[in-house]
Amino acid sequence: MFIWYFRATRSLRAMTWIILLAIIRLPRKHAPGVDKAKLLNDITSKICNKEVTMYTSFGTFHGNFSMVANVNPNYEKNIHQLMLENYHHNKDRKRIFINVGTHIGEYLIDMAKNYGYEGYGFEPTPSTFEYLIKSIYLSKVEKKVRVYNVGLGSMDAMMFFYQSPISAYNTFCNDQKILNMEKIQVPVKRFDGMKLDLNAEDVKLILIDTEGFEYFVLTGMKALLEKMTDVDIIVEIHLNKEKVLNFMKGLKYMAEPIDSGNWLFRRNKDVA
Repeated sequence: MFIWYFRATRSLRAMTWIILLAIIRLPRKHAPGVDKAKLLNDITSKICNKEVTMYTSFGTFHGNFSMVANVNPNYEKNIHQLMLENYHHNKDRKRIFINVGTHIGEYLIDMAKNYGYEGYGFEPTPSTFEYLIKSIYLSKVEKKVRVYNVGLGSMDAMMFFYQSPISAYNTFCNDQKILNMEKIQVPVKRFDGMKLDLNAEDVKLILIDTEGFEYFVLTGMKALLEKMTDVDIIVEIHLNKEKVLNFMKGLKYMAEPIDSGNWLFRRNKDVA
């Protein structure tokens, strides 16, 4: 928390203090007609929905407070460390990075801007996608990435999607029963059915973070997974863990846990 605080922009630091002061100033005892939990929720919601622009070494990101707070090396620290150690080199080679659950582009923009990857991003949330587009142009990587306002799955369809006030919880699978989720419909596509101008052998890294929908994403890109011979795939597994592991094993991918929720799948020990 404090490491992030000192690296944050002035506007983010100011909002952090506003939240802390709001908590401190809440009534210690329940006053008549005052619901402390609701009051704190209202204050936090207003702060989290405040739009800000954050300038970092990863790129320049625009979004609400809850979105840009994720753009720091201490969030998903193990993933950042793995990517820093293994994929930030060989800039002269053509390499493609596929980012499923792109959010506002914290990984997609970093890999394109700083490490020479061509990026393909997929983000189903309409409001988040608008921030993603703005972040791409602010970071000046619009010629290096292609992004699609769709979810990836095992079939082409319109599906219900649960949108949270905290965008990191957006999901097709509201199994966690998170409160205040807005139910909307978004388009879902099979990756294998999309006519994308890419060579499977150029795909060197795939990152999937879809809050429970990962098994369906993988089955929808089976043809691509079968073609690739030298690739690393990072998957955050929320649901269907055994199904995901067995599916990837059937395609001859070796599985290695990164931490309690993230897994690395490899077909070749040599990292691109």
